[in-house]
Amino acid sequence: MPNLTPQIVSEDLVKYKDKFEAVIPSYINVERMFQVVSSEVANNPLILRCSQKSILSSVLEACYHGVEPSSITGHGSLVPFQKTCKFILGYRGIVELAHRA
Repeated sequence: MPNLTPQIVSEDLVKYKDKFEAVIPSYINVERMFQVVSSEVANNPLILRCSQKSILSSVLEACYHGVEPSSITGHGSLVPFQKTCKFILGYRGIVELAHRA
């Protein structure tokens, strides 16, 4: 497994942009989502120890929910568990989803 860098993660996001655009709601800009993810990866280097597949899957899950995986907004977070990255929906994300329902 190659050593991941924030640059590699960003390149992977762009590489699979069509997959993200297919599931992301129209009210979220995919470019902004990528910026938020890049910021989270840069601010939490433990995410880079996770597999590329799990990072991309976590971002895809955030897209499905229609919330940004940002620890700043509290809507959700990318959380590393050993070699696996998981998307955890935050309480603000739950509240936002309830308002949209």
